[in-house]
Amino acid sequence: MCVEYGVAEPSIEVSEHWFTICFRRPEVQQEEAEPYGTAIPGVTEQVTEQVTEQVTRVALAIAIQSLSTHELMETLGLQHRPTFIYTYLQPAMQEGLVEMTIPDKPRSSKQRYRLTAKGRELFHQLNKDKP
Repeated sequence: MCVEYGVAEPSIEVSEHWFTICFRRPEVQQEEAEPYGTAIPGVTEQVTEQVTEQVTRVALAIAIQSLSTHELMETLGLQHRPTFIYTYLQPAMQEGLVEMTIPDKPRSSKQRYRLTAKGRELFHQLNKDKP
């Protein structure tokens, strides 16, 4: 099957108690590599240039009202705070879709997050085709 799919054959190591099979990833040319994030159907390229599914989920979660970190995690069904912060919240803020309600006090217990103008544009583009 590896030859059929154009992938190098795996290496197999066998020991007394276990075995290991390593599949080599195919080399990807730089021009073939996809950019960070993926395009979202129905949304302009300008808005979704680097918007991941996680970032989109955060934007949709706070589309109606601003939420605290705990409320956002609960809404998204996440329990591991570091994963939420580094995979969801920070990328959303770096993309300019989400902002803090109290930017000068990032660790405030009253801190909440809301959509920026760019985030609202994304939200409207995602919901344009829905009834």
